[in-house]
Amino acid sequence: MYRLIMIAVLLVCSGCEFANELRQLTNSFIEEVTTNDAEAQYQLGLKYNKGEGVSEDDVKAVNWYRKAANQGHAKAQFKLGAMYVNGEGVPEDDAEAVRWFRKAAEQGHALAQYSLGYKHYTGDGVLKDYTEAVKWFNMAAAQGNSPAQYYLGLIHSSKKEHHPDDLILSYMWLNLASIQGDEFSGLATKLLSDIEKDMSDEQFYAAQKASRDCLQNNYKECWVIAARNQGKSF
Repeated sequence: MYRLIMIAVLLVCSGCEFANELRQLTNSFIEEVTTNDAEAQYQLGLKYNKGEGVSEDDVKAVNWYRKAANQGHAKAQFKLGAMYVNGEGVPEDDAEAVRWFRKAAEQGHALAQYSLGYKHYTGDGVLKDYTEAVKWFNMAAAQGNSPAQYYLGLIHSSKKEHHPDDLILSYMWLNLASIQGDEFSGLATKLLSDIEKDMSDEQFYAAQKASRDCLQNNYKECWVIAARNQGKSF
């Protein structure tokens, strides 16, 4: 915590006398106080990434993210993966992005889980594999990640021959994504109207109840909830 306070003062409080004194210290001191402190390294990476208190510098951001990521810092691992996706501070490299997304995803980072699922969905940097995509989307969706919820709804709606459970799962996830209030909400709402046309009244009411039950269960085991409600009439 002490190290983070010193870095914050140095980078943000440019008008403070103490900060001015700190600015006279060498770059080697900054590196020293952040050595092996993954959170401080991550925070410093964010500062350079966003240009907060320092000039924006993606190369330096990547450097600090990498230091933290190599110590297992999940947020830094995700950020590093995102830098590789966008070619910011490093050459664009989807395979390397997948490698870092996977490290963060395995630690339960929801955005990394979604991002890894999306890479499997598109086949960028990794073999296209809908089973793997669904696995990681499910993990992210269970943490309330709306893009993952949307893509789960999309995947289940895209099957050529719908099993009743597929329609209920599709509607449930799209319905949940539609109430999140972000860019995927509109996409989910548009797809919902198409899904409804293929559903019986029984399936529609079952999907509605599955949506409510899933939300009340904080998105946990929603596929089980959908299966439980399949074929019920309310």
